Amino acid sequence: MKSGYFGAMLDSSRNGVMKVNKVKEYIDILAKFGYNALQLYTEDTFEIDGEPYFGYMRGGYTKSELKELDFYAKSKGIELIPCVQTLAHLNAIFKWHVYNDIRDTQDILLIEEEKTYILIEKIISTARECFSSKNIHLGMDEADLVGFGKYFKKHGYQDRAEVFKRHIQKVLEIAKKYGFKPCMWSDVFFNVLGGGYNSNCDTSTLEKMKNSIPNGLDLVYWNYYYDKTVHYSKPLNAHKKINENCWFAGACWSWSGFVPFNRWSMKHLSASLKACRREGVNNTLICVWGDDGQECSHFAVLSSLFYAIKTYQGEKSIAKIKKEFFDITGENFNAFLDLDLPNCIGDNVNGERPFGPSKYGFYSDLLNGFFDLYTPDGAELLYKKYATRLKKRAKESKNYGYLFETESALCDFLSVKFSLGKRLRKAYRESNFLQLELIYNDIKKAEKKLLKFELMLKRRWDIEFKPHGYDVLDIRLGALKQRLKTARETLRAYLDKKVLSIPELETENLPLNTWNDQLLGSLKWKDIVTVNVISHNVN
Repeated sequence: MKSGYFGAMLDSSRNGVMKVNKVKEYIDILAKFGYNALQLYTEDTFEIDGEPYFGYMRGGYTKSELKELDFYAKSKGIELIPCVQTLAHLNAIFKWHVYNDIRDTQDILLIEEEKTYILIEKIISTARECFSSKNIHLGMDEADLVGFGKYFKKHGYQDRAEVFKRHIQKVLEIAKKYGFKPCMWSDVFFNVLGGGYNSNCDTSTLEKMKNSIPNGLDLVYWNYYYDKTVHYSKPLNAHKKINENCWFAGACWSWSGFVPFNRWSMKHLSASLKACRREGVNNTLICVWGDDGQECSHFAVLSSLFYAIKTYQGEKSIAKIKKEFFDITGENFNAFLDLDLPNCIGDNVNGERPFGPSKYGFYSDLLNGFFDLYTPDGAELLYKKYATRLKKRAKESKNYGYLFETESALCDFLSVKFSLGKRLRKAYRESNFLQLELIYNDIKKAEKKLLKFELMLKRRWDIEFKPHGYDVLDIRLGALKQRLKTARETLRAYLDKKVLSIPELETENLPLNTWNDQLLGSLKWKDIVTVNVISHNVN
């Protein structure tokens, strides 16, 4: 492997803040795998002196915990690199009135506001106090609406490229003041200054962008979505032309429900890391995100993390990779691939596409039923089979039986729940009262199986994460339990002729507007559970 960083990033901001002892366990594993860096992605989940509302009640790391982790990582040959946000993705802090003055729009900080840079300096100075690394990741991704909110009201129309460059320069000055060598995500940089993210850009645009990058700043190109090398080579080549020390960030898909996409992760990482070698990218980051409530365990993607570094090193034998994984962890590589099983149904039984039926099938409402068109026939039998297989894997696992037990309980629930809504609508519209009675009993079965999954999920969370953040999963499971109860009681009333119809079931199913694998693999909870408005925010 060429000199440089081959690191992992653990999301510590989407409600799940991993316990210190479990981060140490992860560090041990990464070191054995051959990684030399780890970033803890912390938006507001760390302690800042004088900012009591920053990360309030979010279970963030104390300064002493970060120092402890930094010392431990260094002892294992891992550089712990601070990863913060200095522009967007700070939605959690904007719940509190004390930050109203520095909010531009949505989750974006107000650029060119003195109070903004006071907070940013506190963030960076805290990182300097807690981390020994010379590096810092400043974030700044997905801030495409920067300057369109309070900034526009205050300053009127401005050249956003110039405004963005001035912000970068100010933040870099702060970072350098504290002895940091900074990097940042490149998407907004390309979207504002260039020809759009993932574009190759023409020569003049690349030259303009190169001249706009302040000295000492490295760009991080992230892309997790393709399985062909060409989709990575062109934008990586563009990044290299404007920033010689650019990073590439791939990912182990872990942000789309309770289970990972290890097979798909391996497929896209194989393509992207081949492009990194071809384009001479020496710094690589494998992200383990927890978007939408940290429903998946960070440990569920260990096989993908190992596959990533071995692939980058040039190993082509999957048999050798699997054997070495077992030698290091004592775990069966194929067993970790089986953690994908809840998404391996329909025409995706091999699990090589980012298709997430286990999430939308879990949360979809029996009465609304707008996901019924995407419930493949025969899934219940597969889920029953998967539940048995994962239970066997749990007994065989040396360290992670609880992961397999949780997924076994998930599959057991889905073996009853997955097609209930589809069956209910069909039987209702055909006036098949015998079938409706069977469905009524199956709803009761689903309610019981959900309780078992709930116990397993809570145990898994308690093993890995601080308690803060589990309230979100409690709320989601509670809502699901209530909706199952409502559907059961509504159906009983109809069967007993206490009501003459079920209006929700009278509505014809319409296809989702933009159906594709990635849509059904990246759906958020709020977009699955209802077509109605859960909350309405006006920025």
